[in-house]
Amino acid sequence: MPARRKEEIAEVLRSRIDRAVTARALVRGDRLPSTREMAAELNADPRTVASAYRKLAAEGVVELRSRSGVYITPQTMVDDGDKPPSPHWLAKVLAEGIEHGYSTRDFCDHLRQAALERKVRAVVIAATYDQTEGLVNELRRYYGLEATSVLAGTLKRGVPLPNPVKRAHLLLTTDAHDQPVRELAQRLGKAFILAGVRAEIFGEWHALLRRDVFVIATDPRFVDMLRNRLAGVPGGTRVTLLIAGRDDLSVISPNSPTYVTAAARNLLGRTRIPGRLIPPVRVLDPHSVEQILATVVRINTVD
Repeated sequence: MPARRKEEIAEVLRSRIDRAVTARALVRGDRLPSTREMAAELNADPRTVASAYRKLAAEGVVELRSRSGVYITPQTMVDDGDKPPSPHWLAKVLAEGIEHGYSTRDFCDHLRQAALERKVRAVVIAATYDQTEGLVNELRRYYGLEATSVLAGTLKRGVPLPNPVKRAHLLLTTDAHDQPVRELAQRLGKAFILAGVRAEIFGEWHALLRRDVFVIATDPRFVDMLRNRLAGVPGGTRVTLLIAGRDDLSVISPNSPTYVTAAARNLLGRTRIPGRLIPPVRVLDPHSVEQILATVVRINTVD
């Protein structure tokens, strides 16, 4: 198999490990799938996977233990705080600007204007607060949007539209409410975005489901949706779903990966939550990201 394939497999493994570590699905000393297991999952030659593992070992990402397997190294663990962009990546971005004829100073000025000139307002519309609050936090943290949430059930004919919807530049919703929210956005002359979910999230859950996992939410409807999504996922039965304020959280064992929705975090306040908390991860897929940024740039540079 050509060397390029080895590089591709190494990049896939590196990306999976990074996401799983960030999600706390993997911790220091955890054993990774064997060469044969990973080869079967990736439909690749075991020799190529073994070569990719050796490459990651040379980089300090994993440790190869004779007759034992492949393990996460301490160097792989990520910091809790936000890391600055790598100098290499920043240099590539600035070089792109120069290739298009801009000086570094002018390019940075244009970039700042396109991203930050105005406060862009967004409304997330979905069935439950567990869905809306997670997306609202993502829009605030990654895009700097002034984001709020509205439950889809409150948007009824004959009922005045909430002020956040009237003032918003863009409306973002989920599959379940695609058509009515799309029509509302068209009627109001606002940008519309259908939230797509990153495919990698399912890989992250696959890594998580090697253990018993707990999910704490606020709305039984969200629990039902998640249960349906996990029905066909290997290990999906290992997920215990709990409702904040109703179910006993002491059933969570100290070392169990535990995901708490943003809405549940708000409801529980400073309540101590047992288990190893999984930090929130990005939900929106690349197409949704492009649409959001295109809307932000248009508002800041054209409107």
